[in-house]
Amino acid sequence: RQFEHLGTTRDLTATMNLFRVSTTNQTLKLANAGMPAPLMFRYGQAQPDPIQAAGVYVGSGYSHYKVEPALATEKIHTGDLIVAYSDGVIEARNESGNPWGVGGLSSQVMRYHDADVEDIAKKIIEGVANHSGTELPQDDQCAVVIRIGNNAERRRENSAPTIDVA
Repeated sequence: RQFEHLGTTRDLTATMNLFRVSTTNQTLKLANAGMPAPLMFRYGQAQPDPIQAAGVYVGSGYSHYKVEPALATEKIHTGDLIVAYSDGVIEARNESGNPWGVGGLSSQVMRYHDADVEDIAKKIIEGVANHSGTELPQDDQCAVVIRIGNNAERRRENSAPTIDVA
């Protein structure tokens, strides 16, 4: 209804990830509406895991696709890093037509894993620009980085982790 003043709402869509993080229960819950699967970089693990939640874009998505929405629930631990991103990040192409992909994103995050979340988010967008050879994106590009705890908390046993988000 918010878009009705713009005219037809039939073609208006929106995508999103909705996170609920509980440091008390050490869980992350994700609802996904048409976004790429966020990546979980577990502390000490070599490769990230996608966080899969079922859902299609907001708007008329459910009238076009037969998808039953489903939450994803993950255990979280101090040192884990979660990265949510728009499709424009992984679909950015270089002059040869090759996409940056989840591989490019993962490599960039692992390279700067111990940096502040704000710096990691900036490095992701810089990596996309370097790959595509332009600072003007071909599509929307955003990245949200969530760190569970910090380096000091990682060394302490049984401490409730904090959350940093950029």
